[in-house]
Amino acid sequence: MSTALHLVDAIPAGHTGSFITHSPPVAHALARRGGVEIVVVGGTLDPRAMVTVGSQTIGAFQRITADICFMGIWSLHAEYGLSTGYYEKAEVRRVLLERAD
Repeated sequence: MSTALHLVDAIPAGHTGSFITHSPPVAHALARRGGVEIVVVGGTLDPRAMVTVGSQTIGAFQRITADICFMGIWSLHAEYGLSTGYYEKAEVRRVLLERAD
Protein backbone atom coordinates (compact mmCIF):
# COMPACT_ATOMS: atom_id res chain seq x y z
CA MET A 1 0.00 0.00 0.00
CA SER A 2 1.30 3.47 -0.84
CA THR A 3 2.17 6.17 1.68
CA ALA A 4 -0.68 8.32 0.39
CA LEU A 5 -3.23 5.53 0.90
CA HIS A 6 -2.04 5.12 4.50
CA LEU A 7 -2.50 8.86 4.99
CA VAL A 8 -6.08 8.69 3.71
CA ASP A 9 -6.78 6.10 6.39
CA ALA A 10 -5.35 8.48 9.03
CA ILE A 11 -7.67 11.39 8.18
CA PRO A 12 -10.02 11.88 11.13
CA ALA A 13 -13.68 11.04 10.59
CA GLY A 14 -15.68 14.11 9.66
CA HIS A 15 -12.65 16.03 8.36
CA THR A 16 -13.53 18.34 5.49
CA GLY A 17 -11.30 20.03 2.97
CA SER A 18 -9.96 19.89 -0.53
CA PHE A 19 -7.54 17.21 -1.65
CA ILE A 20 -5.57 17.31 -4.90
CA THR A 21 -4.03 14.10 -6.18
CA HIS A 22 -2.56 12.58 -9.31
CA SER A 23 -3.27 9.09 -8.01
CA PRO A 24 -6.54 7.43 -9.08
CA PRO A 25 -6.37 4.93 -6.14
CA VAL A 26 -5.98 7.81 -3.66
CA ALA A 27 -8.89 9.68 -5.26
CA HIS A 28 -11.02 6.55 -4.94
CA ALA A 29 -10.06 6.08 -1.28
CA LEU A 30 -10.87 9.73 -0.53
CA ALA A 31 -14.22 9.44 -2.31
CA ARG A 32 -15.22 6.54 -0.04
CA ARG A 33 -14.77 8.85 2.98
CA GLY A 34 -17.27 11.47 1.81
CA GLY A 35 -17.44 15.11 2.84
CA VAL A 36 -14.28 16.18 1.01
CA GLU A 37 -13.61 17.86 -2.31
CA ILE A 38 -11.29 15.82 -4.54
CA VAL A 39 -9.41 17.26 -7.51
CA VAL A 40 -7.78 14.64 -9.72
CA VAL A 41 -4.91 15.89 -11.85
CA GLY A 42 -4.64 14.26 -15.26
CA GLY A 43 -1.71 13.24 -17.39
CA THR A 44 -0.16 10.02 -18.59
CA LEU A 45 -0.83 7.13 -16.21
CA ASP A 46 2.29 5.36 -14.95
CA PRO A 47 0.91 1.87 -14.26
CA ARG A 48 3.88 0.94 -12.04
CA ALA A 49 2.92 3.55 -9.45
CA MET A 50 -0.69 4.26 -10.49
CA VAL A 51 -0.07 8.01 -10.70
CA THR A 52 -0.19 10.45 -13.58
CA VAL A 53 3.04 11.96 -14.88
CA GLY A 54 4.19 14.14 -17.74
CA SER A 55 3.79 17.71 -18.87
CA GLN A 56 0.02 17.84 -18.28
CA THR A 57 0.47 16.72 -14.66
CA ILE A 58 3.35 19.13 -14.04
CA GLY A 59 1.46 22.03 -15.66
CA ALA A 60 -1.61 21.40 -13.52
CA PHE A 61 0.40 21.32 -10.29
CA GLN A 62 2.26 24.50 -11.29
CA ARG A 63 -1.09 26.33 -11.17
CA ILE A 64 -1.93 25.13 -7.65
CA THR A 65 -0.81 26.36 -4.25
CA ALA A 66 -1.29 23.89 -1.41
CA ASP A 67 -1.19 24.41 2.34
CA ILE A 68 0.23 20.94 2.96
CA CYS A 69 1.86 18.38 0.69
CA PHE A 70 2.12 14.70 1.59
CA MET A 71 4.21 12.47 -0.63
CA GLY A 72 6.11 9.25 -0.55
CA ILE A 73 9.67 9.32 -1.83
CA TRP A 74 12.50 6.82 -2.23
CA SER A 75 15.10 9.01 -0.56
CA LEU A 76 15.88 12.58 0.45
CA HIS A 77 19.43 13.93 0.56
CA ALA A 78 20.35 17.31 2.08
CA GLU A 79 22.66 18.18 -0.83
CA TYR A 80 21.09 16.40 -3.80
CA GLY A 81 17.38 16.58 -2.99
CA LEU A 82 14.80 13.86 -3.48
CA SER A 83 15.13 10.79 -5.61
CA THR A 84 12.82 8.17 -6.98
CA GLY A 85 13.11 5.19 -9.24
CA TYR A 86 11.45 6.95 -12.17
CA TYR A 87 12.51 10.26 -13.69
CA GLU A 88 9.03 11.56 -14.49
CA LYS A 89 7.80 10.90 -10.94
CA ALA A 90 10.75 12.88 -9.60
CA GLU A 91 9.85 15.83 -11.85
CA VAL A 92 6.26 15.84 -10.56
CA ARG A 93 7.48 15.69 -6.97
CA ARG A 94 9.81 18.64 -7.46
CA VAL A 95 6.85 20.75 -8.58
CA LEU A 96 4.75 19.52 -5.66
CA LEU A 97 7.42 20.66 -3.21
CA GLU A 98 7.70 24.05 -4.90
CA ARG A 99 3.96 24.70 -4.78
CA ALA A 100 3.24 23.77 -1.14
CA ASP A 101 3.71 25.77 2.03
